[in-house]
Amino acid sequence: MRAGSYPISRIKLKPEKDALFTSGAVERDGERMAAFYKRPGFPKKLWEGTFLWPATGIVSSGFGSRRSYGARPPTGSHSGVDIANSTGTSVIASAPGHVVLAEPMESFGTVVMLDHGQGIYSYYLHMQSGSVRVGQSVARGQPIGLMGQEGIATGPHVHWSLTVAGVRVDPMEWADKAIP
Repeated sequence: MRAGSYPISRIKLKPEKDALFTSGAVERDGERMAAFYKRPGFPKKLWEGTFLWPATGIVSSGFGSRRSYGARPPTGSHSGVDIANSTGTSVIASAPGHVVLAEPMESFGTVVMLDHGQGIYSYYLHMQSGSVRVGQSVARGQPIGLMGQEGIATGPHVHWSLTVAGVRVDPMEWADKAIP
């Protein structure tokens, strides 16, 4: 990919949210999540058909845009899709899976990560609360939490990411067509 091939999202942060970068919280929380989605996970495929959008709302930020937080230059790219709606909007499992992570994180709010089998994981960030626990199996469309604006979020939304064998991919592609 050529530098500059994705748009740049410039995100202004309040000082208390900017401190999550300078304190190292964003890096620590990101490493904690990667330790889960880089595992081979459950060996059998648990989903059929397309993945559901995890919440009603509008896409406020798409996959791949480069991110600049505060006065920092753009660094990484947006690893998922942000769906914005009101605080308290229900967040659902996009496909059946096993809950492998369900906890509050300083920089990402309440986080839920699902193992869908065969190295496919989805995760949901910035929720105000979760309603599932580690080890639980969830069905497609089952509520897993409530939308919030926790951590480095600047407004109420859910950040929805999908990984395949440890690589982040655009979850909207999995919502648009069935992946065998």
